[in-house]
Amino acid sequence: MLPGYRVKQGASKRKIKRDESVEVRYNANILSMPPLFRRILFYLFLFCFLISAPLAVLYTAGYRYDVGSGMVIKTGVLSLESAPKGATVRIDDIEAKEKTPAIINTIIPGEHDVQIIKDGYLPWEKTLRVQSNQTTFASATLFLVDAPQLFSSLTPTFATTSPNREEVAFVTRNEETTDVWRLTANATSPFLIASFPSSKKITKILWSPEARYLLLQTTDLEKPFSIYTRDGDSLLNPSQLFETITALWWDVGQDGFLFLTTDTKQVRLNIANGLFDFLDLPCEAARTVSQGLVIVQQTIERASLIRTQNGESTILAYLPSGNYQFHSSPDHVFLLEDTRHQRILLLDARGGDQPILLNDEATLWQWNQQGHLLVSDGFDLHVYDSYAHTDTLLTRTSEHMSALIWYATGTDVVFCLPSTIQAVEIDERGSRHAPLLAVDTSCTNLWMDTDGKTLSFFGTIGGERGWFEKKMQE
Repeated sequence: MLPGYRVKQGASKRKIKRDESVEVRYNANILSMPPLFRRILFYLFLFCFLISAPLAVLYTAGYRYDVGSGMVIKTGVLSLESAPKGATVRIDDIEAKEKTPAIINTIIPGEHDVQIIKDGYLPWEKTLRVQSNQTTFASATLFLVDAPQLFSSLTPTFATTSPNREEVAFVTRNEETTDVWRLTANATSPFLIASFPSSKKITKILWSPEARYLLLQTTDLEKPFSIYTRDGDSLLNPSQLFETITALWWDVGQDGFLFLTTDTKQVRLNIANGLFDFLDLPCEAARTVSQGLVIVQQTIERASLIRTQNGESTILAYLPSGNYQFHSSPDHVFLLEDTRHQRILLLDARGGDQPILLNDEATLWQWNQQGHLLVSDGFDLHVYDSYAHTDTLLTRTSEHMSALIWYATGTDVVFCLPSTIQAVEIDERGSRHAPLLAVDTSCTNLWMDTDGKTLSFFGTIGGERGWFEKKMQE
């Protein structure tokens, strides 16, 4: 018999009056609960409901008790992506259930150590600050741990990468010929562009802005210049159209056009049909824009950046004295290289009161598709945002940087030092992730496929020289 209950054998069903006990059937007996105990249970359940219901609502809404502050606070959210996907996420050494891409709710506000790990890849780690009732985003680029592999022992006399860094043109010489080759990432063998007698030396290779053509300069006094398509088709020879060419350069504003300077004139040449137009004003450098030309005129004391249109000229900027060349750039800016002082200048295409946006020492640079200019003088590596007009230092090295390249996603940069290949990410939160990609390695050129799967370079690893490839991702 249960304590506090009385047993009624064979009790029949009847209505329970307000002052009577509630009868509960227990086995074959009928148990009666006293009114006082019934009231205690009712208020106990009511109290539990009043406490638990708001707690459940707050918990569902993302509120948690923070032991550190002793307060109930609104949590934040971490949204994490990785390339490649399917990586494991660890937050403060606790593995999350989700794989990337992952959205992890109920993160206590504050700084958290986030790791993204995938088998066969170098781990990614960063300290991220999560704020209450906000989502913190992070994207990790993971690189394979595989070491670079020697693909071929060919050793070019010199090489130059295309403007988009997706391929390289290079020169080899033997006893009989001097050959010009083109090589893309993931290619099994180089493609022969042109072959010359070994007595002829190639002194310069210039890619057209969209990498459709190559301009070759040789030691041949009669035919110092020749133009080829990327597929090896020979086009017109500027030396046969004009005598005494003193300077020529690609029009970075329109692929397939050259500017030439002779003793008596300056022209803009269409390499497809040989037609040309004379320039109205003498200049040291020029490029086309949507309406007219932009040129650089040089005086003893300074240079001027001038826009010409329909016979009218407008000065956009005054420049320090130097030897200038135009390079490819987004439409809203002009990029000039001063070869005399090894500097680059970035200028607002509209001119204005302060048209010079960047004036920096530089030996290496590259644009990405987001309008970010990667710049290095060989030791400092920084990125300039041409839209936000911000200049951010990525890293500084004590060793000379020989080559650099944007990674395909635009989130990381790969660069070569005398004995290593390294990467550094653009995201400056916490500390920048900077994985070591290769050791005991030197390189002179870097090029990469559009998907970022394979990094190629000419260089030396452990005393072996040649063409190497490193798998970056599967």
